[in-house]
Amino acid sequence: MNKWNLKMSATLTPARLLMGFLDYYSYYFNVSLFGIDVSNDGSFFEHSSPETNFVILDPLNYQNNTTKNSFLTHEIIKSFRKAFNSLKNLLLQYQQMQQPNITDNLLDVILERNQDYPQEEELLQPPPQQ
Repeated sequence: MNKWNLKMSATLTPARLLMGFLDYYSYYFNVSLFGIDVSNDGSFFEHSSPETNFVILDPLNYQNNTTKNSFLTHEIIKSFRKAFNSLKNLLLQYQQMQQPNITDNLLDVILERNQDYPQEEELLQPPPQQ
């Protein structure tokens, strides 16, 4: 059930995909009603079990829910919502600063803005000897 009929598009940048993912899974996806089928082009399906956690079908065994042992679903959804709202607020701040192309380069802006955090190369370096 892919009722959104999504197609590839040049305007689907990584930033837009990330924001769409976070928005959808934090505000619209209902884990108690729908599951995810990673085969069949990544479609959703209605499940009949009263489930409070994610249901993601095993593509090799449709009777197996690969996430049946997960128990932090609601914390994950809260984290998605927090990330979405933080990024959205950051986007609004930059748009108010008259930077119209920020939507296309949101991930770049986030990475640039957080330069005071250790970069990946710095994290891989051994600690200085005392």
